[in-house]
Amino acid sequence: MFQSPRDPARFDPDGRTLRVGGAEVPIAPGAGNEAILEVYVGLVRRQRGLTAANAFEVRADDIAALAPVLDLADVQLRDQIERVIGLSSQAARSMHAALVRRRAAITAAVGVASVAALTGVGVIHLPQGSDSTPQTTASAVASTDSGVTPSIGDAVVITPPPTTEPSP
Repeated sequence: MFQSPRDPARFDPDGRTLRVGGAEVPIAPGAGNEAILEVYVGLVRRQRGLTAANAFEVRADDIAALAPVLDLADVQLRDQIERVIGLSSQAARSMHAALVRRRAAITAAVGVASVAALTGVGVIHLPQGSDSTPQTTASAVASTDSGVTPSIGDAVVITPPPTTEPSP
C-alpha cells in the first residue's frame, strides 16, 4: 500500500498559521502559550487519528514549528506543556529545553547570515600558494543535532532532524 510522505509541522510567521499535516490553523496575534499548545495538540491528534487518551510523539519538526511562536521566557510554559500536552514534569522540562535550544540555533543562524549579508564577508578563501584576489563567500551553519535522540519520557520522544554532512 502506498503512503504519502509525512508533511512536517511548521509555523508561518507571515500568515501566523500553525500547520500539522494537511491542517492549518491561524494563531491570533497575542495568543498565549496555552492557546497555542492547545491548537498544536488538537492538530496533532486530528492528523494522527488520536484520542485524548493516546500519548503521541513530539517530533523535531514539531519543536521547530513551536519554538518561534511560543513565549519561551514565560515562567508558566513548563507547567502549560505538562498540563496541555500531558507530559511528566521531567518530559516538560526536556521539551522546554529543546524549544530553547532550537530558538537559540535559529537566532544564531539568522545573526550569522545577517552579518554576512550586511558586510558581504562571511568566509574568505585564499587558494594555497596563490597571490590572487581572495574569493568571498558567506556561509552559516547551525545545528542542535548531537547524533543522539533525547528521550523526554514514556509518552513522548523528541527525534532530531535528519543530518546533512557539510561539504568540505
